[in-house]
Amino acid sequence: MVSTGSIVAGAFRLVKEQPLAIAVWGFVYLAATVASNYSLLPLYARHTGGALPAEGGLPPGYWSGLGTIMLLQLGIMLLMMVLFTASQRAVLRPAESGVAFIRLGMDELRMIGLTLFLGIAFYIALIIAVMAIALFGGLIAVASGTGAGMFIFVGLGVLALIAVVIWFQVRLSLTFPLTFIRGKIVIGESWTLTKGRFWPLFGGYLVIALVLLVLWIAVIAATSGAYLAELMQGGFSSEAFEGAGQRQMATQYSEISAMTVVGWIIGAMVGAIGIALSGGAVATAVRDLAGDQHALVRDFE
Repeated sequence: MVSTGSIVAGAFRLVKEQPLAIAVWGFVYLAATVASNYSLLPLYARHTGGALPAEGGLPPGYWSGLGTIMLLQLGIMLLMMVLFTASQRAVLRPAESGVAFIRLGMDELRMIGLTLFLGIAFYIALIIAVMAIALFGGLIAVASGTGAGMFIFVGLGVLALIAVVIWFQVRLSLTFPLTFIRGKIVIGESWTLTKGRFWPLFGGYLVIALVLLVLWIAVIAATSGAYLAELMQGGFSSEAFEGAGQRQMATQYSEISAMTVVGWIIGAMVGAIGIALSGGAVATAVRDLAGDQHALVRDFE
């Protein structure tokens, strides 16, 4: 039976038992980071001449280079899904080790397709929900003749929206390992399998999320100390955020320093651990809920 403890233990067991595979995932993560930064270096230099705009704001030609940035982000997303699939393979099909459980086949294509479908559906639903909250908030403001009612409604609406998003994410979290096991995209089975098991799943995912949050805060503190110090000196004002952000971007995309390389390496390590923990968590949850993969297939056929 699934529990918060079993999910967390299963996720960390993957980290403990597959350090070499995670090291390979980290190397791939690092290669993607370096490739992305080197691709953006000439773009940034071409639009700024290696310097920040004197008047502030975005660099000249930023929007013309947005297509390149979006393509890079899409490529990184596809690569992360390949690694995420590898992390689930390490738990659900450990015999298919290969090179750090990484493959390029139909399993990966299905995962990518599922990610795109869920991502598009999520943003469409989010836009509709936000528009509904804004509309009813406006109607309340008109009816009450004051903005206080609107602000209260919008605040409660946003909190409710966050709760609903978390609920849907937990209920659909097993879609990825189920799709991997069954060899076809499935969504409804996750809804069925997680019925009545929200809190154990949520607890396990929350612990994993908090661990990763602490790790990423440590990475940011170690690699972006100057940025954080400048924000603190500026009192976290909008001007401080803008100025520090511009200088941080200039440092990141105009020169490669030793600290930049260290940041890449540490970030890749934490990124690989995050992939292992997240993939291990959902794969462990499926295995605990349905037993072995053959029983799981029979349950839903």
